[in-house]
Amino acid sequence: MSFLETVSTIIGFSMSFIKRHKLVTVLLFLVVLYTVLLIPDSSPQLPPLQRSDMVRPFIWNQDARWDSLEASFAMARSSGEEALRQPLENRLLNVEVILQGIETNSLPPTSPEFSELEENFFSLAPLVLPAALRRTHRR
Repeated sequence: MSFLETVSTIIGFSMSFIKRHKLVTVLLFLVVLYTVLLIPDSSPQLPPLQRSDMVRPFIWNQDARWDSLEASFAMARSSGEEALRQPLENRLLNVEVILQGIETNSLPPTSPEFSELEENFFSLAPLVLPAALRRTHRR
């Protein structure tokens, strides 16, 4: 039994139909092949993880920072646009100065400049959203 005869038996079409409609046959074959390939493989068995004494779990431990950011956002949201302009510009300038210093120097990852950049960047975030929201609501 040829491949075409097998396919025609499975899908229920006669051989003459398949020979006359080769494009339909090819497309039908691709659909059947795709459907077969969609069947997932049995899930692989992963070895159990062994906890090492050297590995410590990550602890964010910066709740005070998040509380401070939330308070800054609430204050920025309730204040006017003019009151936001100067602190926003000052913090943007601080971030730019720190970035320029990082770009010109080859610093190790533990350099305090990166912590300072992170602090300034996070303190900038609560001011940006209220200012942006005011601009979009004004339009």
